[in-house]
Amino acid sequence: PFTVTTIDHLCISLTGTREDHHAIFFGLAHSCIVIDEADFYDDFTQQNIVTLLRALRILKVPVLLMSATVPESAISVFSKSGFEIKKIHSDESDTERSRCEITRHGKAENPNEIKPLLERAMLQPTIIYANTVSRAQDYYRWFKAQDFDDVILYHSRYIEPHKVDKENSLREMLGRDAWKNGTQHGVAILTQIGEISVNISADLMISDLCPLDRLTQRIGRLSRFSENIGEVFIVEPQKTNKNGITEFYPAPYGSFVPNFGWQTSRALILTNERLKDGEYSAKDFVDLVNQLYPSQNRIEPHVVKNVRALEDMVVTNWLILPKQFVESDDDQTQEWKSRDIPFQQTIYAGFDDNGLDDEYIEPTNKSQLKEFEIRYGITCHSYEYQQALEEGIIESKEFQLAYDEIVFKPVIRSCSHYNQEVGLDFKGNEYSY
Repeated sequence: PFTVTTIDHLCISLTGTREDHHAIFFGLAHSCIVIDEADFYDDFTQQNIVTLLRALRILKVPVLLMSATVPESAISVFSKSGFEIKKIHSDESDTERSRCEITRHGKAENPNEIKPLLERAMLQPTIIYANTVSRAQDYYRWFKAQDFDDVILYHSRYIEPHKVDKENSLREMLGRDAWKNGTQHGVAILTQIGEISVNISADLMISDLCPLDRLTQRIGRLSRFSENIGEVFIVEPQKTNKNGITEFYPAPYGSFVPNFGWQTSRALILTNERLKDGEYSAKDFVDLVNQLYPSQNRIEPHVVKNVRALEDMVVTNWLILPKQFVESDDDQTQEWKSRDIPFQQTIYAGFDDNGLDDEYIEPTNKSQLKEFEIRYGITCHSYEYQQALEEGIIESKEFQLAYDEIVFKPVIRSCSHYNQEVGLDFKGNEYSY
């Protein structure tokens, strides 16, 4: 049998903090493990993966690491697991052929600043990549303001049923069968979720500036089903701060520092310096990614501390469960966590009397509540959540699970802040294009 899961699920099974972790680990010991998009994770999570690989090596579990953009420096990273990794195996056929022509199009804060490009997109199949959900929604609103309806927006802030609908619609619009049958059409507006999850293609692409390895993933959707030389226009995202100064906006490629804002990652800084206009082959992108990550980054102290916590739990909890309580879908314990990301809040939308989901059933027990959380939960940054609370966008909904058990969940009922077209949208109708 095949099991599809997340890297968080595998790593937390090492902690032994739940009874079913031992069953999961038993399954791991008798499996072949395939980790796709191995380059997608930051240093923090990669070190957790290395710890997982150490355990799998001891158990003699075969492992396959895959990605389209693995730098040569990854060999030294993953070799620390004890696995002997001599080279990265890749398809080296047709690597010299020009795949695309890149043009640096300048800076833009809002869609009107690249209006000629967007008008061209209305005339041919196009994929647009935005670095943030807000920028993606801005693009979508711009097209709708031009009375252009052949456009689909897809990002991470949709409820699960709507994500499925979006992916199906994208494949119908720009998927392999559409190109085979000559029915390709429209504009797809995506965020990072569209880098690895949807098999679509277009010969014209507009993308916010992002690190070269992520850009390579995006360009993988360019002329995907043909040997055409696609066109890519790179836009440097801008944002006006509270002082009225417009500056480069690197989110999410960097770190957010309270009272200072976003600090640009080294990978994005180097990409901005090295990405030039011109034609690029697959080999060119491989070489650039290797230049971007020539060696393993220095492992920060908090990453080392986290790995040691995981190692300690492997030793301590192998037989007897600890006192701490961990939910079945948690990705962290009291001492350890799978990912180093700021705390996020979950908001629930797209259900109940707004008519967005005909299959909605009011949960009356814990099992149904868990299904509700999976189906309708959308994560957002804590500062966004707090601002939405202050603006009255979020309200509390009561669920009666038993005669003596009542739970409350933060929900959004207003269709101006959630609908199937734009997803979770804190701006509502505050647009003018």
